[in-house]
Amino acid sequence: MLLIAVLLGIMHRFSKQIKGNCRQYRAAVKINRNIFNRIDEKSKKFR
Repeated sequence: MLLIAVLLGIMHRFSKQIKGNCRQYRAAVKINRNIFNRIDEKSKKFR
């Protein structure tokens, strides 16, 4: 649960920095999703 909160905080900061630029915002969201998916896969392996 903490990791999700941290990721949401990071995404919120990104959205503040690049509100005007939709393309960069979408790219940041995609990158964050990729990172989150990787973390999820790693946590599944540990389980």
